[in-house]
Amino acid sequence: PTTYYASAKIDATGCESSSRTSGDVTVSAKALSITANNVNKTYGATITGGAGSSAFSSSGLENSETIGSVTIAYGTGAAATDPVATNVGSVTPSAATSGTFTASNYTITYNTGNIIVGAKALSINDANSEILTAIQQFDRVFVSNNEKPNSELDRIHKMLSNLYTEKEDLSIKYKKLLGEKKQYKAVMLLCITVIGCILGLVIFNTNLQSKESQLKSLEIELTEKNDIISKQSFNIGKLQIEQSRKNDTISNQLSNIAQLQITQSQLKNEVYNLEETINQKNAIIDEKIADVQNFNNKISNLNSENISLRNDLKNSSNQNRRLSLEISNLKNSAIQKYKVNVSKSYCYRQCGGNYSRNDCYYGLGGIVDVYTQQDGYGLTLGGYLKMSDLQKY
Repeated sequence: PTTYYASAKIDATGCESSSRTSGDVTVSAKALSITANNVNKTYGATITGGAGSSAFSSSGLENSETIGSVTIAYGTGAAATDPVATNVGSVTPSAATSGTFTASNYTITYNTGNIIVGAKALSINDANSEILTAIQQFDRVFVSNNEKPNSELDRIHKMLSNLYTEKEDLSIKYKKLLGEKKQYKAVMLLCITVIGCILGLVIFNTNLQSKESQLKSLEIELTEKNDIISKQSFNIGKLQIEQSRKNDTISNQLSNIAQLQITQSQLKNEVYNLEETINQKNAIIDEKIADVQNFNNKISNLNSENISLRNDLKNSSNQNRRLSLEISNLKNSAIQKYKVNVSKSYCYRQCGGNYSRNDCYYGLGGIVDVYTQQDGYGLTLGGYLKMSDLQKY
């Protein structure tokens, strides 16, 4: 607290008293708010805090004071492995320093900010990569249509095409063998009727058995090829179903990301509008505070003037009483008339042997009654006049 002294003219003579009364003026600390700025980062990036940061805003500073820097500490969302999210309260400010402000003059409140982790873009052009694994590991996956010629799906299509080609070749050979078989049977029937063809019939039978054995082998091989084709067709169906499911998952992820981006933009707009409203309210509050301070100053000045006027009135009353007493005592004494020989002869009041000038005066040529004289001054109804301003009338 700072000590001030007040004095008052309480002497019966109207003189200022030497006694003083002390009073205390206590200055309290002003509320100051410091808020950390929000931090935006991409998934996979790392941010670190520390002293000397200017990423903050303040409210409540007086006299155009400034804050140099604060210490920033980052929480959830600062690590490279933290997922995409808005981590509320993860930016913590403290230890405001430097600038032109003095921390002891304020009661400081620190408000936290948010760490907003955004998705990282990723492009996968290799069809042999595990897309499902990539989706589980990353938040955004782009699938390119630039498939490699040696991809698994392309290889299966080529194999299936080759199998169908081999099947057609085997079918042609089988039909040809059936035709030959019919021909051999016709020849065998003809040789039975001809005794001379017995030897040829034996040879024909031997060839027919060989062809039948080859035909059975071809039928077995054709069956195996059909089984392989069925398995490959089944695998292709599974791959197509899996690819369709992955495409649906990717579409859902992209839709969710787009919705999150729209929500983020809306939140930013709302925060900006709230900040504008707060700034306007703060400006209005500052104007009201200034008006109140001006009003208090006017009241203080009026009180001071009132006290001064009361003291002057009291002094005038005391002086009038004293002059009235002196005039009453001097009524029976010799009264002398004088004429003012200056343009303005000011009236004085006497206090403890000292004379102080009042605002009243007698003009040039004015006639005044002087009741008594002392110290070069003459007592009149208006107060004491300098005798050097008067001449005998």
